[in-house]
Amino acid sequence: MSIWLVEDDPLQAKSILRVLEENFPGEDLRHIKTERQFEEALASVQQPRPSVIVMDVMLPWTEVSITPSGEVVAEKPPEGYNNHGGIYRAGMRCVKRLQENEKMRPVPVVLLTVLTEGDLASDLIGLPDNVSYLSKRDEPERLISLVGELMRKGR
Repeated sequence: MSIWLVEDDPLQAKSILRVLEENFPGEDLRHIKTERQFEEALASVQQPRPSVIVMDVMLPWTEVSITPSGEVVAEKPPEGYNNHGGIYRAGMRCVKRLQENEKMRPVPVVLLTVLTEGDLASDLIGLPDNVSYLSKRDEPERLISLVGELMRKGR
């Protein structure tokens, strides 16, 4: 069984991965940093699919790098990218891609964000039943409990 963590912030990712490793030993953990990497992972997934996906709501299209001269370099997102929610709600687009993929559609998703439910109200409407929401401000035990419950249901 495996857990995918989709999180671009390196400090957040390190913290979440540590919590998952400590509480789900032996599970295959895959860290995905950007929306593009998520789409590539969806396109290449073979059986077995992940048991659970823990996903940040706010993701960039691709990783940003800084040249020695200080220039910020990032791959240009696809045309129309900013017209469909920009980078701030890319996790929601990832959930949509997941739902469009017949093989991956049943995989439960835990959305993590610093945004409040009020900020996300319109995004949360119409999400499938297998998509849950947790605040990054919640205690790690809530994530552990939810991921554990979802993994037990999937077995």
